[in-house]
Amino acid sequence: MTPLLAAPAVFASMVACDLCWARYVRHASDGSRWLAGFWAVGLFAAGAFSVVSYVDNHWLLIPAALGSFTGTVAGVKAKA
Repeated sequence: MTPLLAAPAVFASMVACDLCWARYVRHASDGSRWLAGFWAVGLFAAGAFSVVSYVDNHWLLIPAALGSFTGTVAGVKAKA
């Protein structure tokens, strides 16, 4: 994947990862095991894509960190 495509893809996958994380934590703390399990799969898939991408190119840690921040802010805001 070219860097021009990889950076937005890693950013988007980290946004998705943190949104899934927020949903997972919410459902796990509520005791909704099936919904928590569903969100855990999304968390794993999005996180795995990001890790595989930035292992080869450490500059992709920058969009990964920005995506993580954005996903966390969006996930917490969605709860409110």
